[in-house]
Amino acid sequence: MRSHWLLLLAAMFASTVLSAWTVSSDVVINRDGIEYVQAARALGGDSETKPESLHRWIAYPVLIWLTHALSGATYETSAHVVDAVLNALLVGAFLVVILGIGADRSTLLVGAAIVLLFPGVTGSRASIGPDTGYALFYLLALAALVRHRHRQSLGSRDVLIASGCMFVAALFGIEALGVLLVLAPVVTASLYRGRHRWLALAASGGVASMGMVLMAGWWAAAGGTAAMAADPVAAVSGGLRQIVDSLSGRLAVIEHDVLDQQSDHHAYMMLAFAACVMLFAEIISRVSVANIAVIALAIYRRRLDWEQSLFGNWLRIVGLNAGLFVAAALPGLAPPAGYSRALALTLLLAAPFALRALYDDPGTRAGSGSPRRFVVFALVTAVIITGVHGLRPSPGELHLKEAGLWLRGQMSASSRAYVDDELVAFYSGRDIDAQPYVANPNTLIHVIYAEWRQNDYLALRVKGDSRGRRRLISGYLHKQPTAEFGDGKGDFVMIYATKD
Repeated sequence: MRSHWLLLLAAMFASTVLSAWTVSSDVVINRDGIEYVQAARALGGDSETKPESLHRWIAYPVLIWLTHALSGATYETSAHVVDAVLNALLVGAFLVVILGIGADRSTLLVGAAIVLLFPGVTGSRASIGPDTGYALFYLLALAALVRHRHRQSLGSRDVLIASGCMFVAALFGIEALGVLLVLAPVVTASLYRGRHRWLALAASGGVASMGMVLMAGWWAAAGGTAAMAADPVAAVSGGLRQIVDSLSGRLAVIEHDVLDQQSDHHAYMMLAFAACVMLFAEIISRVSVANIAVIALAIYRRRLDWEQSLFGNWLRIVGLNAGLFVAAALPGLAPPAGYSRALALTLLLAAPFALRALYDDPGTRAGSGSPRRFVVFALVTAVIITGVHGLRPSPGELHLKEAGLWLRGQMSASSRAYVDDELVAFYSGRDIDAQPYVANPNTLIHVIYAEWRQNDYLALRVKGDSRGRRRLISGYLHKQPTAEFGDGKGDFVMIYATKD
């Protein structure tokens, strides 16, 4: 048992090293991460901008702010530190779950390799976001539920621990309450063994459904944190109206722009089909085709050595997560990322057992020329290549960061700037609201005319036909840019000092 925990600690250390290497190779913040860093800055009193959706993931910016306050590091660096710690703990939690399921040392070793190369983790190590915290506490909830898997029913202590973990997960993503509420009937069925078990199951299902409605309204509340604090009932009802309006709007688009009058009654089916396509695409991108193939092959050949009850509960939880994803995708076709990562991690729990079972299959070990041996070898190779590919640093948008840092060095406390890219605005170190990018050249000229006298600097991003647009801007202003930053592929930021 001691060797198991040593392996777990080694995997967590390896995760931390991978995170440090990935972040050092990709030095530009992801665009979604700007919102979370700005929220942490607002909590620390260093910014007047507070995101309206702060109530959906309050724990994450609090952790960033605490790390900044304790270490003195920048908010961006503090966010990467928080992510590295959460990723390491997620790796540890994954291994604790498969230990609870019944993994031996070899299966645990395979599990460590799979989760370290898991595309859902490797592809986001350099990205700032609360999804890792959500997934961590989701796995800890599963660990509490599988801890005593051999018992006839769950203990109340296990359920309380799992519920507590999901409530903490809700602080990283309010959608965690959806998982908790949907799981309530399943947990009730496991706990309650009396004569009126089905009545209790129906009652818990009703409570869960009502809770889901309230949670959906909370999650979609357009008014944000201030509205929730002022009038929670009105904010929740407004959020529900927003969901209904969004769903109605998408159905109307399908009826009028996709289907003809004879088939417009199939709009609901088309919308559900689109959500299911999104589900399968998300599973493939996060779990990878190789891991899915390993799990499917082991199940098809009945080599997944799980008792029937464990396999059934695993399928139920996979189904519940998939249902939540589709339900969240229907109104806006943009479901919370936490749902897809939770679903992917639940699926991935079977991969170490499946891979080990296929390796131990007598047909696989029949000889060097065995077709089964070749298939398993090819799948293992594909799993490794997919994971390593996810570790490859992205090209990034370094020129946008350089443009923002140049502005930071030039601007005084009273300087004003017009910026049309959020990354440039973020790295300028000022509370500048990035303006929308203007693609139409004629409109851009009008924008320049309106903003020239009101600002000390104009930072204009030039994409697409960069040469023609650069000539147009410089020709209109009769001057060359004060500074220019490009990526070598036709994407530029041109900065003009208006007072020169």
